[in-house]
Amino acid sequence: MITLIARHQVEDWDKWFAIYEEQRGQLGSLGVTGEAALRSTADSNDVVVRHEFDSMGAAEAFMKQMDDPQMIESLKAAGVKEETLTFELFHCH
Repeated sequence: MITLIARHQVEDWDKWFAIYEEQRGQLGSLGVTGEAALRSTADSNDVVVRHEFDSMGAAEAFMKQMDDPQMIESLKAAGVKEETLTFELFHCH
């Protein structure tokens, strides 16, 4: 299993989370087999998203979506501060 950890700051957690909730149903069609949205207890606009995939290929295909103009617009609409956005892939055993 591969886990993607994405971390970023958002302008407003409630606004961001409402949009994330709307998109949760689409994650399976993008190869996501498990997910969670987390926020820091110290700063509620500091967000970590965890997505799980069955394979590295599925995770890499998902990551390619991040370059799609529609995805970029969606992140902006959700209030993601692009300069804070980081991604890292992990093997889970």
